[in-house]
Amino acid sequence: MHKFRSLLAAAAVVTFLAPASEAMVLFGGAEHSQELPGSDDNLRAMVHRQSANLAPEQAAMAPPTAPQRPLQGNVGTIEQPAVQWFMIPKWLAGKWNKRGDTTLSVTDLRTGRTGRSGVFTEDNMTISWGQQVDKEGNIWHANFIPSERDGATEEESVRFVLLSQSAEVNSEEQFVTRTRYVVTMRYEGTGEVAEKYQQETLADLTPDDANHFTAKSSNKMFYMSGQAYRMGMLSSTFTRVGEFAPRKVERNIDLRRALADYLHAHNMDQLIPTPETQP
Repeated sequence: MHKFRSLLAAAAVVTFLAPASEAMVLFGGAEHSQELPGSDDNLRAMVHRQSANLAPEQAAMAPPTAPQRPLQGNVGTIEQPAVQWFMIPKWLAGKWNKRGDTTLSVTDLRTGRTGRSGVFTEDNMTISWGQQVDKEGNIWHANFIPSERDGATEEESVRFVLLSQSAEVNSEEQFVTRTRYVVTMRYEGTGEVAEKYQQETLADLTPDDANHFTAKSSNKMFYMSGQAYRMGMLSSTFTRVGEFAPRKVERNIDLRRALADYLHAHNMDQLIPTPETQP
């Protein structure tokens, strides 16, 4: 969640090379979006309106300041998020830690120039993958949409609001996700907004051995109106620090019931766990 800190650190030290093309095929054939829906007003409604007073479909609506496409997917609130599920490879399930990120490159999409870096930025982070197991032993990961995480640079605080995440490639050799955030950076002390933008991250996770995987990510920044302006490539190494254990409840949501509802809604009733098959 805190990848932008590495990009900030690298931006001041890169040496610009030849112009680079904005459109490129990345991990597992995935490509970045060319633009994103303008989301400032819709995001404000989704994050700050109380779900007790609004139905989910109403929470996405706010009087726009300019013509906008609606947000895609299920809509919830911070207080009562929607749950997005996707299957993950078994090697990824568990708890993992990284010490930091290496910035590989930063591209200014307005000029097309790309700079190489190689700067390592400390960013200690522990994450968990996988919450539930289906009837056939497949492991499923739940995302709570929207959700917030906070980070920091030396001079600024950073808030990431997760809007969506999906699996683009899922195999024993590779796992690729597409994640969309809204990022707000504020100056420490004053709280004044320094920068606010949308970010789309394509992350390529590949196992090195049973206890390590490498994550390479392409992080594309968009103005709140939806136009792209910057892109950065990062690399990180994760070490296993805990084994996978199914979770029954998270954020006051019954995950067993939530997965069963998702599988039923997507015509996968044969995967719904029974009391005898649930761990």
